Amino acid sequence: MPGTGLIITKDVFFASKVTGTAAALGLMVRSISSLEQFETVVFPDTRLVILDLDCLGITPHEVITALPTESPVTTIAFGPHVQEDKLAAAKSAGFQQVLPRSKFSAGLVEILKMTLASTPQS
Repeated sequence: MPGTGLIITKDVFFASKVTGTAAALGLMVRSISSLEQFETVVFPDTRLVILDLDCLGITPHEVITALPTESPVTTIAFGPHVQEDKLAAAKSAGFQQVLPRSKFSAGLVEILKMTLASTPQS
């Protein structure tokens, strides 16, 4: 059974791109825009968390520390390639993949298929 993904962003157009791409693949990605929403999301089926590093008010560290430790969740952060400090902070916080926005966009279909359509590993 496919898992659910979350994208944390305040960019409604980009959120629509991600959620729409997921829907076209028969997958589910929910869009949220605050740490408060993130902390109240039910995690049993969440297998992917994506953080837009341009989402003000949410740090990569806050997202990583709010993740449940008992569930395997793939974490991906993306942001402008010129904001090397933000990309480095996400890597340092523990995000598994940190990508420039262009590479994230180009690989979106594959990312969603690999993380949400496949069977989770125990």
